[in-house]
Amino acid sequence: MNSIHSVMRHLEEDYVEGKPRHTVEGVKSVFHVLTQEAYDEKSVRDIQEILRTQHIVIIGRQKSRTKFDANGMRTLTRLNEPVSIQGASLAFHLAGLLWLTL
Repeated sequence: MNSIHSVMRHLEEDYVEGKPRHTVEGVKSVFHVLTQEAYDEKSVRDIQEILRTQHIVIIGRQKSRTKFDANGMRTLTRLNEPVSIQGASLAFHLAGLLWLTL
């Protein structure tokens, strides 16, 4: 039980004004909200700079005509094509037996 409390304390250290970062607005948020027009006007360098610290959410986009099914996925790549996924994981050792990856 102490391990769970330790994990919660660690997560709460990153809170902004007592709230998780995904619930706040502005530069302290994990989200950077842009209209489609504002996104289109940004340079690749500007987009990469935002993505260093935030996720980009684009609002005001035209609805995609591509369905979220096998045929829609085929427009992106072959369905049997290996895909490399990059990212970071945070592992906590719990009770000396179990690893939890978030």
